[in-house]
Amino acid sequence: MLVIAIAVGVAGGSALVAPAAHAAPTRAGIVSIATRELNNSSRNHEIGNNCSYYGGVMFGWPSCGGRAGWGGGGDWYAWCAGFAKYVWREAGVTSGMSQIDGYARSFKTYGQNQGTWHSRGSSYVPKPGDAVTFDWGNNGDIDHVGIVTSLSGTTLRTIEGNTSDRVARHTYYNYKNNSQIEGFTTAVGVTQETPPVEPEPWVADVTGDGFHDLVGRTTDGTLMLYSNNFVRDDGDPYSTSASREIGSGWGNFNTVVHADVTGDGFADLVARKPDGTLWLYSNNFV
Repeated sequence: MLVIAIAVGVAGGSALVAPAAHAAPTRAGIVSIATRELNNSSRNHEIGNNCSYYGGVMFGWPSCGGRAGWGGGGDWYAWCAGFAKYVWREAGVTSGMSQIDGYARSFKTYGQNQGTWHSRGSSYVPKPGDAVTFDWGNNGDIDHVGIVTSLSGTTLRTIEGNTSDRVARHTYYNYKNNSQIEGFTTAVGVTQETPPVEPEPWVADVTGDGFHDLVGRTTDGTLMLYSNNFVRDDGDPYSTSASREIGSGWGNFNTVVHADVTGDGFADLVARKPDGTLWLYSNNFV
């Protein structure tokens, strides 16, 4: 079973009004910007090979894709760092931003220089708005960076650019034991305000491929799995998925939620009957 400045011109003796100071960045603000970009279908993806809005606007990469402001368009122009830096900038981060370039490793360098870098093995608890860096090959090279959106126990959730050619959410169970997570950097000047924990819809990474799937229950109590096999073609998003029956008799439950109860990194199902009895269905997806 198995188991989201105004500056007034001086004319005729008019006084010059100074630009209003930019509000200090907040953790909630960073997450809000990342979510905004996730949902912006006009630019939450790449065109062709690494041609992105974020690479163009943040680093002035070569124009590409026939869209004004978009830049990149080659193997050297991976844009995860461009996305993360853009999110920080839009949320009001200013200090030390020139130290962040088009390479994901620059977020670690920034953190080391500013005293806000924390390795995964340290006692630091990552917080929403932090940048999280990844070493896919476990060879000491930082390959990728994303934005932390929430932490629940040891379950880390992020929004990342240039992940399967798009901006996407990801969930990392037992992040402390995930050797591909290299560490975390906090933006300088960010306040300690934290957003509320994200509500949990009835979705989870059931198949273990790093993407959220959908589990649904029909009116007759049949449990169905809709696997996430999201793909893109020429920058246009579409998703295809054939349903798969994974259980029956689920009409006897009035509540079903998902959680990694067994601690193996895969979402299980916890169901409640009207009499209050709780049932655990461990994920043994293959």
